[in-house]
Amino acid sequence: MYKCLVSGAFDPPTMGHMDMINRAAKLCDQLDVCVAKNYSKSNMFTVEQRMEMLRADTAHLNNVRVISFEGHLANFVIENGYNAMFRGLRSESDFGYEIQLEHI
Repeated sequence: MYKCLVSGAFDPPTMGHMDMINRAAKLCDQLDVCVAKNYSKSNMFTVEQRMEMLRADTAHLNNVRVISFEGHLANFVIENGYNAMFRGLRSESDFGYEIQLEHI
């Protein structure tokens, strides 16, 4: 089984998020959409509200599961045995941030 992950704040879920989720779901057997619990950020919606929005938005995708996590993303990926992780890039600064994450 090829198990993949899309993680983010999803505050709120956007069309860009949904585009990435729809594309990623076609490339793996199971796709977990993981809502980050980051208590240092001021969010518009609670984790539970964001998860409910994502569940509604992904109801048509049989291989998608919406969950939440907290802590270090790299540890979460290793502990849960993901084969791949999808990340969205909006700007050049996002690319620099993602490169740093890759080397952790």
